[in-house]
Amino acid sequence: MAAEKEFESKISASSSLPVTAESVRLRLLIRISSVGVAGAGLAALLGWVLGIPVLASLGSGMIPVAPSTAVLFLLYGAAILLRSIFPLQRGPYLAGLFIITAGALISLMLLMLSYKGIRLEAEHLGFEIVNAAGEVPRGHMSPLTAFCFLLAALSYLSSLWSSPLRSRRASVGWWLACLLIAISTVLILAYLYGVPLLYGSSFIPPALLTSLAFLAMGIALIGLVAPRSWLMRQPTESPARASHAFILVFLLLAAGIVTAGFLYHRNLELRHRSEVEHQLKAIADLKTSEIVQWRKERLSDGAVFYGNFNFARRVRDYFEKPDAGTRESLKIWLDGIQKASQYDRIFLLDAGGRVRISVPEERTPISDQVLRHAVKTLQSKQGDLTDFYRNEHDGHVYLSVLVPVRERDDEEHAVGVLVMRIDPGQYLYPLIIRWPTPSRTAETLLVRREGNEVLFLNELRFQKQAALNLRRSLDQTELPAAQAVLGRQGIFEGRDYRGVPVIADLRSVPDSPWFLVTRMDISEVYAPLRERLWMMVALIAALLMGSGAVVGLVWRQQSTLFLQERYRASEALRESEERFRLLIEGVKDYAIFMLDPFGHVMSWNQGAERIKGYQAEEVIGRHFSCFYPEEDLQQGKPQQELDKAAAEGRFESEGWRIRKDGSRFWANAILTPLKDETGGLRGFSKVTRDITERRQAEEEIKTLNEELEQRVRERTAQLEAANRELEGFSYSVSHDLRAPLRHITGFAELLIRKAPAALDEKSRHYLNVISEAARQMGKLVDDLLSFSRMGRAEMLQAAMNLDMIVSEVVEVCKTEVRGRNIVWKIGRLPHAYGDKVMLKIVFENLLSNAVKFTRTKPQAVIEIGCINDQPHESVLYVRDNGVGFDMKYVDKLFGLFQRLHRPEEFEGTGLGLANVRRIIHRHGGRTWAEGALNEGAVIFFSLPKIKEV
Repeated sequence: MAAEKEFESKISASSSLPVTAESVRLRLLIRISSVGVAGAGLAALLGWVLGIPVLASLGSGMIPVAPSTAVLFLLYGAAILLRSIFPLQRGPYLAGLFIITAGALISLMLLMLSYKGIRLEAEHLGFEIVNAAGEVPRGHMSPLTAFCFLLAALSYLSSLWSSPLRSRRASVGWWLACLLIAISTVLILAYLYGVPLLYGSSFIPPALLTSLAFLAMGIALIGLVAPRSWLMRQPTESPARASHAFILVFLLLAAGIVTAGFLYHRNLELRHRSEVEHQLKAIADLKTSEIVQWRKERLSDGAVFYGNFNFARRVRDYFEKPDAGTRESLKIWLDGIQKASQYDRIFLLDAGGRVRISVPEERTPISDQVLRHAVKTLQSKQGDLTDFYRNEHDGHVYLSVLVPVRERDDEEHAVGVLVMRIDPGQYLYPLIIRWPTPSRTAETLLVRREGNEVLFLNELRFQKQAALNLRRSLDQTELPAAQAVLGRQGIFEGRDYRGVPVIADLRSVPDSPWFLVTRMDISEVYAPLRERLWMMVALIAALLMGSGAVVGLVWRQQSTLFLQERYRASEALRESEERFRLLIEGVKDYAIFMLDPFGHVMSWNQGAERIKGYQAEEVIGRHFSCFYPEEDLQQGKPQQELDKAAAEGRFESEGWRIRKDGSRFWANAILTPLKDETGGLRGFSKVTRDITERRQAEEEIKTLNEELEQRVRERTAQLEAANRELEGFSYSVSHDLRAPLRHITGFAELLIRKAPAALDEKSRHYLNVISEAARQMGKLVDDLLSFSRMGRAEMLQAAMNLDMIVSEVVEVCKTEVRGRNIVWKIGRLPHAYGDKVMLKIVFENLLSNAVKFTRTKPQAVIEIGCINDQPHESVLYVRDNGVGFDMKYVDKLFGLFQRLHRPEEFEGTGLGLANVRRIIHRHGGRTWAEGALNEGAVIFFSLPKIKEV
């Protein structure tokens, strides 16, 4: 009973308020706010239970309150409400302490996990929450929310541990509550301005309902701690300290004003940026469609000549019997096309690539690139538009439409080629460069990829002679043109060929190797916002001056109260220091003592007497280096520790220390500098703990670890010796078995060649059987050695393209089966990470088996593909329509020397699929097969997918 009365008296001292009209209104405010906090959590939970998302998010498209957050709001609100209704009762006090402490620990854990990118499914509390890819994760607490819960818990605990004589703790709680209100206010303003914070970032944003609940919680916490803080009591600090508090209040107000102005300007900036992006997209659409239409018109010009058999007949007549009349008629015809369609020049080439007619006549030869392209056009049956090229004779950039001249569609070879050369500077470059609205930096770029570079095709606004001259490496990832040719589409922000920040729209030109970049300098994009920005700065400055004046007046009034309470504050401080001294002297497990700035002992507690053996009168005044062994003194460690602690604010170390009797103990020591209000060094506090037993345990663990490492090294050496012995055995088998096999094969072949007449048909058959068996035995030895090496060979793993490996193996198979009717179906294969040589052996074995077992089919069909429906692996397969196998023998298919067909039907050693299984298993995959007699077979194997970093 006495203990309970003492507890209640402490609660009364820390929680009671004078019964005044002001205190009644304050408690009512606390209760209303705490009910609002709990109500927000309850509403969010009902939203999850009833499937009504708007209860948890307060709007469509906004992040909802996580179930874990809703539960904490419910508990925090209940704890604050109990504290307000029953301030003097032990049960509600302990319940609130337990709830808030547990909430703080949970919030701290979720904050740390969220910082590391770990999100627990337990936060969903059993609710089914599906998060779509690329969207903001739902059902998990935001890191900022967890931080606010920590602030609220610390503020609440400060109110519990404060009293009229401990107003500093209440002041800490007051400032924490103010910080909570400031954060929630900024979040709410961001929602009101339409630019909620953290949306689109890597962090989960707090919900709108969460921000409102934190605002109510901050108000309730201020109501709890304010009566015992400096705000509601007569101040006990100096005017200088009070000025710091008012400066902080002013900074909070200024932060709110600046944040609100920033959010407004940011919202305006985002809307303006969206309009610019829309303009860039519209211009890019227009340019792309114009370029596509221009290409179609040029190709349609070529189609007119390709289908004109009368023109082709005249061209043939002229080539066979040149005469001035035919030449003149053709020139008139070509001259009309050249002028009507604005072609720079039109050439008529014969089948040998010679220029027979040129309109208009000029001496500059035709480009070699066009001549090479004309050779291909002779074999084609349609016109073609070349890419941009530079004529090596005159240095100009051109494009050309090449049309094969044919008298009939079924004619094998064309009579000649009609080349219609285009000067892009006449129409195409102006079309690309033209910008529909006034702009000083906007520009359209036409580019294409050449190797590992991006090539600029048109003349540029800010660089002369750039067409087909300006190149940039694709490694310049900030370059919009590089991103375009790498396949990126849409809006991109980077730096252009001048190194200037730009915003650009990237897209490809359909049916061409070209890419279009429409861009504008960032400086021009945001130029219209500068005037509004200055107006906003002026408004913010006026508000800051007004808030500063108000805070200054309040501070002036409060500063007079500081002077009146100085005496009582000093008395309270003296009593507090006395209690602190009694607390320190009563600690027995830690040596706690004070040092002056030079390291001399100034105080000594009972724990120091027990651990170090000195009495207070024996050690006070001595330098603390007397506790260090001789080797540490020679190295100057005591002074080094003082210097580090003074410089870094704290120094912790472990090492041997000396007791009074000369015995040693392993100590953990924390040295902390003590500084006054001006930052001057007043001394040090040192806390020392004897951890000798722990060090001995660590030494034992270290010894055990060293023994374990030695055993591992011994086992590794044994394994390496076994591998070397196995390699020697493999070499011996290879050498000793191959030599007699070569003798058997060689002598059998000699006997067949030397004495063909002396041997009858059956004898020659026997010799052929012997020779074939020896060769089969040699292949079996080779396969066995290969199988053995595959189990020991070091894997050189790297990322690779399986399509390239399969294409190489297929080409080899095609050369070996010429004359057979085989249909190859090769699907798109994924990239893999593994040993290229080993995986090539896998495909060689599987495809050679498919070729072999489809030998009896009039048309063989072999299919290679991939099944991409597994989350952690890629499943590949090789399917054929050959003889197949009976599924009851499928377990033998991958075994050593296991064959499901007679050797006279299909050759082989029975090691190919065994080797495949071993290689795939070494890559971490698996193998299996399916088949049916005379209906074909399919071999499956899997490879782990490449992990994305």
